[in-house]
Amino acid sequence: MCEDLSLDQLMISGVPKIKDQGVRFTSHDWVSMEIYSTIEFMKNLDLVHILTSNDLMIFVKNAHFKCAIFFIAVRSYISKMEFMTFPDNVDVFPEEISNVPDYSPKLLNRIRTLLISKFREFDVSKEELLLIVTIIICDPSVAGLSEFSMNIISQYQRIYSSALQAICQNKCGASWPTRFTNLLFLSNILTKTIKDLDDVVVLFKYHQPALPLRKLVKDSF
Repeated sequence: MCEDLSLDQLMISGVPKIKDQGVRFTSHDWVSMEIYSTIEFMKNLDLVHILTSNDLMIFVKNAHFKCAIFFIAVRSYISKMEFMTFPDNVDVFPEEISNVPDYSPKLLNRIRTLLISKFREFDVSKEELLLIVTIIICDPSVAGLSEFSMNIISQYQRIYSSALQAICQNKCGASWPTRFTNLLFLSNILTKTIKDLDDVVVLFKYHQPALPLRKLVKDSF
């Protein structure tokens, strides 16, 4: 299994130890690794080198989990899957969830499939997906950010939005606004998926309060 680091620990120490060869990861391990990878991706964006340490922590805390979910969906979509899954076909939900009859299969399947169904519907390219997630990450409206950092983040969001708009114009010509709007709408689909996940976590904590969640998951809800 991978190290169980909190967000604060990860921001200081960087990428944790990789699993020993031959060890099979559980969904708990994989979700931690996805969050680790997402945070490293965020820390490599140009704008983070301009933010203060306090604003950087706020910036990462706001976006790391929802973007990790987005990346899980992207990876599954690129692998031609119709639902979110971890490598080795490990389900995105913990194995222990099968012991609780109150979970709605419809809710769980909506979480697994909603984002990917929209990726497929809009036939989203890898380049578009990368720009969409950077636009989502660069949210200048997060509470607690300094005015300076809000302005920096807003500028970068406009840069990424302009790049996405250019791709849509090149691909669709005069009808580019429709595609641009559809691609930006994926942010709303991600928000819906996170809300559904929040509902599942509430049930999870109620029915299985003794089951330890990884620190990064706890930090996200």
